[in-house]
Amino acid sequence: MPGLLQLFVALGFTWAFSAAFAIPVPGDDDLRSAVAVSKLVLAQQAVFFRELINATRERTNGCAPHVRSEMSASCPSPFANIMGECFYLSKILLTWDQARTHCLGMGADLAVPRHLYGLKSYVVGQNGPTASWVGAQEIEMEEPEATDVEAKNEESRWQWVDGSVVDPEFFFSKPPNRRPNQKVCFELRKDRHPPLEFKTCNVPQKFICQLY
Repeated sequence: MPGLLQLFVALGFTWAFSAAFAIPVPGDDDLRSAVAVSKLVLAQQAVFFRELINATRERTNGCAPHVRSEMSASCPSPFANIMGECFYLSKILLTWDQARTHCLGMGADLAVPRHLYGLKSYVVGQNGPTASWVGAQEIEMEEPEATDVEAKNEESRWQWVDGSVVDPEFFFSKPPNRRPNQKVCFELRKDRHPPLEFKTCNVPQKFICQLY
């Protein structure tokens, strides 16, 4: 759009200068006629630029919903808009299960961010806790019968609360071995990169809710 606008403006000025130089220098006898022609040219230029401005406004208004769609979405208090998503950083300490119950009670759930590093940056900017629960955990799975199936099951062993698999590229450390009667959940660490770390789910700490 900026290139097209510049082209219209250049054409407009070219037309204006061409029209101006096309007007012969009037003598004393036809000065009134020359003034009339100049007024006509100016009026035509005004119409041209008015139409150009209106077209530009329509073009801008047409793009505005896409520009402001997600990033400027409003979030009800106490949630904050972080890159188009609504998050709440808790002030109390709860276990992972208790934290999820708390988030659900707010009409939300533990965080499943599309932009994990954006959420980490928000926690850092708010001087938030070093570690916060997010909505991912270890899920119970049946023992595999073959090696290839085992590898696949190991990859899908870690899931977000929406059912999607956690991308291993976000793991700070290697996944722990399965421990009987000891479920492992994910915390977001603001002091580590990648930011996701494994932790026993029954440890009380702060958490992050997300309004979907």
